Amino acid sequence: MPLETRNGPGSSTSQARPDADATTSATNTPIVATGRLIPPDSRRPRWLLAVDRCPLCEQRHTHGAPAGLDTTEVHRLSHCQGGGKPYLVKVAA
Repeated sequence: MPLETRNGPGSSTSQARPDADATTSATNTPIVATGRLIPPDSRRPRWLLAVDRCPLCEQRHTHGAPAGLDTTEVHRLSHCQGGGKPYLVKVAA
């Protein structure tokens, strides 16, 4: 005969289950994009990180790359698709 607990028949725990309306994330996998570094020039004294195909809107974006050539991957926030969505940019080798 199945266990009888306050969670109903067959439950293997005596702890209360969370509310069905609670928001949960099925995964913590980050959104990842591939980027490339653009060196400074006479018009722009800073390094840029170009994302040729955004994983959110499929458009081209640029971000600052303050570490210059030492940039291998960096977290950024989107400015597209409602904005504020975090993603990881990995610099192509």
